[in-house]
Parts: sequence; structure tokens; C-alpha cells
Amino acid sequence: MHHFTPDTVLEGEIFVSRNLDWECDQIGQLLFEYSEKFIEPALKDGMFFLAVKWYLQMLDSLTVHYIQDVHWTYYDDLYFPDQAVSYIWEQFVPHIRMGKLTEEDLKALEDGLAMIEQTEAYQNYGIPSGIPFKNLIGNVIPIFRK
Repeated sequence: MHHFTPDTVLEGEIFVSRNLDWECDQIGQLLFEYSEKFIEPALKDGMFFLAVKWYLQMLDSLTVHYIQDVHWTYYDDLYFPDQAVSYIWEQFVPHIRMGKLTEEDLKALEDGLAMIEQTEAYQNYGIPSGIPFKNLIGNVIPIFRK
């Protein structure tokens, strides 16, 4: 069950059965490309509300399809889409730390992440794994890669 309005690109071009391969490599690559086309330019242009919306839609689709399409059967130790969404998260971190996101944007992000945290994919499998789900407003957020 989706918590956010599904994005047509994510649902129609990325999270489709033809893209399922070992480690869900193709889906991970397409998530990077989606981010380069939509999320990163929105962050660069200060359109944080859109970046947050698209990122939450991405995480939502990831958690839905992880369960629906039994993604855990396509990898043993590396799930590439999880790596992709963790990397994309890190694109938000400098903007959050510099106080560029409004309180409203941060609240939308934090509320959305709270919904993702309640999904079966997160509760039972820890997916997505590399995203802090709380305390974003204090700007003391961990970054996972240096």
C-alpha cells in the first residue's frame, strides 16, 4: 500500500518486472538517474519542497515493491536500490545542515520518513537502511559516507 501518490516514472519505468535482476542493479541505477534528473536539480535550485516530495515518493515505491515483488530474493548481501536511496539522502544533508530547508519542508520530510519507518519493508527487513528517521530539525544528522 502506497502512503504517497505514486510517481508515474517510478512506477511505470523503474519499479517494473523487466528491471529485476541480481542485486536489483538495474533498479538501483535507474534510481540514481531519476535523482540526477529530478531530485538533485530541485535541491540545487532551492525547490526543496519538490525534492522532498520526489524523494518520499521514491522511498514509498521502494518499500512497496520490496515487499510486492519480493526483492529480498534477488540479492544476498548488497541491495543496490538501498545504496542508491542512501546516496540520494546524502544530497539532502548539506542543505539541511546549512538551514536551507524551511521548517515546513523539514516537517514534511520528517513526517514522511515516519510513514516510511512504519512500512513492512522497514519493520521486517530494515529497508531503507541508511536514512536517519528522526531529529532532522536540529540539523545534527549523521552522514554515512565521507
